[in-house]
Amino acid sequence: MLSDKTKSEIQALYRRLGEQDPHFRPRKGQQLLIAEVAKTLGGDYHRQQRLLMAEAGTGVGKSLGYLIGALPVARHHKRKVVVATATVALQEQLIKKDIHQLVKAGLQVEARLLKGRQRYCCLHKLRSTAAAADLFADVSLYQKLLDSYARGKWDGDRDSWPKPIANEQWRHLESDRLSCSGPGHKDCPYGKVRTNPEQVDLWVVNHHVLLTDMVQGGGTLLPDPDDCFYIIDEAHHLAESARSFLQEHSRLLADKDWLTKLPGWLDELQGLVRKDSLVGPAMVVQDTAQELAGGQQSVYQWLNRQPFAQEAQYRFAEGKLPGWLKDVAEDQNAAAQKLNGKLQQVISLIDSDSAPKLLALQEQLLTAMEGAERLQKLWGALATEQKIPWAKWLERTDKDLVLSAAPIEVASQLKHKLWEKCAGAVLVSATLQSHQGFSHAARELGLGSLEGCQYKVLPSPFDYPRQGTLILPKMKTDPGDSAFTDELAEVLPQWLPGNEASLVLFASYWQMEAVVKKLEGKLPMAPLVQGRENRQAMLEAHALRVKNGQGSILFGTGALAEGLDLKGELLTNLIITKLPFAVPDDPVSQAQAEYVEAKGGNAFTTLALPHVARRLVQAAGRLLRSESDYGRIVLLDRRLVSRRYGRQLLDALPPFTREIHP
Repeated sequence: MLSDKTKSEIQALYRRLGEQDPHFRPRKGQQLLIAEVAKTLGGDYHRQQRLLMAEAGTGVGKSLGYLIGALPVARHHKRKVVVATATVALQEQLIKKDIHQLVKAGLQVEARLLKGRQRYCCLHKLRSTAAAADLFADVSLYQKLLDSYARGKWDGDRDSWPKPIANEQWRHLESDRLSCSGPGHKDCPYGKVRTNPEQVDLWVVNHHVLLTDMVQGGGTLLPDPDDCFYIIDEAHHLAESARSFLQEHSRLLADKDWLTKLPGWLDELQGLVRKDSLVGPAMVVQDTAQELAGGQQSVYQWLNRQPFAQEAQYRFAEGKLPGWLKDVAEDQNAAAQKLNGKLQQVISLIDSDSAPKLLALQEQLLTAMEGAERLQKLWGALATEQKIPWAKWLERTDKDLVLSAAPIEVASQLKHKLWEKCAGAVLVSATLQSHQGFSHAARELGLGSLEGCQYKVLPSPFDYPRQGTLILPKMKTDPGDSAFTDELAEVLPQWLPGNEASLVLFASYWQMEAVVKKLEGKLPMAPLVQGRENRQAMLEAHALRVKNGQGSILFGTGALAEGLDLKGELLTNLIITKLPFAVPDDPVSQAQAEYVEAKGGNAFTTLALPHVARRLVQAAGRLLRSESDYGRIVLLDRRLVSRRYGRQLLDALPPFTREIHP
């Protein structure tokens, strides 16, 4: 239960926040979020399962809300807070803006930002690379980085260097799990970030870091889960992030090629590193690499003879492989596991202060070890018949065959490895609900069977009926009809006046391009089209047009339907051309639908509708970003009124004033 002292601390912090910021205004939704986070983590609702799913839309102020609610409770219970966001940009916003604001208001907190280790340079690699002028063409850049780090002008974080560093340049410097784990690397940038973890009250990470810690058992990158309150921001991305994180693949011939070269690298290594302890592991690596390479070749040849392998993509139904392939997968898994272990042993025998000429060879071996880990995970997944089948599929490229495997659900992993292990968790997003309320998200994220989980919808500060209008014009064609593209080109000009800031969202790139072509010369101005130039340049051009009173038109797809923040006059006219149903042509979606149907369910209502409801709400959320914004949404898909499911999707949208044309 929340103590009176903790309640007083929270109230005092919120009061001081308003006193030190003249622009701060109390918001009912934010105050309720603070209270719900504090009560949940304080155990007011459930002593063991301190879990909360909270939908907090734009304008609520959710970042400050969950921080103010969680940090005093964590201090009282001697717990750490881990905030996991969807992107690095959101991590930095929390550190530089929200947490900084709370510190100014008197909050005493030691906060630390932790990115994936590959975002940090390895100081040893940087020194070696800068010294190896004969090996690296970009030695002047590396020398600048080294000098800036030595003078304290750069912290070793790739994102904090003032200019972008190309992947080809950065790969020579990035920190990695093996070569940067010894005591000699404690002063490396990644090591510094993780020093004295006991002094840190608040860790700000991204979903990838959280998932990495999860699959490693917890407590490796972050504090032990049972010592942590997790706050998952942008939680509607977590399930998809986990599926992508756990997906593995092998390009059969490409992997065979580096496996074939690996024995030669070991010969070269033994010529440079003369240690008796290297001989045995090196021989095992050479023999096992040849075994694995032979297996890759055999699988390629066998698959290439199968009729199904002639297709661009083939999915193995119910995740079941043909008998021969399953047997080979078991052998390949065992060989990859042996190779991975012995490669780690070999790499550990390379001294951390090795001469620069060893640098390139060490990188090759580290890359090989990562490849062995990937092959072990892939072949292990392919060899196993899981209780809930994984998606397993084959793709044909110009010169190779690619085998892949991915889980179709991650609920059980998240439940057992995160929610049941942690001291408490809060999952926050502007779009956690679908037309089914929280049920789809709770089931997808593994929270549905946990009785202690609370579900809250925070009130929006927006006056939707006053600030916005939702218009459904009359349309002649169904979106599934080939003539729909022609009708879009016919009706769009009447909804795109030259004096407004407009955003037109398309469900597919090809349809957007087809409409753009048909509209040439028919609009008040040339639209700014996604993909024609980089996103930042396009948005800057849009803002300049609006500033000069010209009006502007943006054309985009799903990439502009989420995370786009066009406030005030930058967007007053939003057009959604078509309901954003995902085309179920990827193997994971197909396997999910297959599994639902096999269990007697309906894939459309179980999977497709919740997905489109969430994406539609996200798209509609582009219009209003503050309480002074206004505008209209024009939705050109009449399925909202002609299909039985249309009413459910309409009701999932905010309560704008509606104009439904007959």
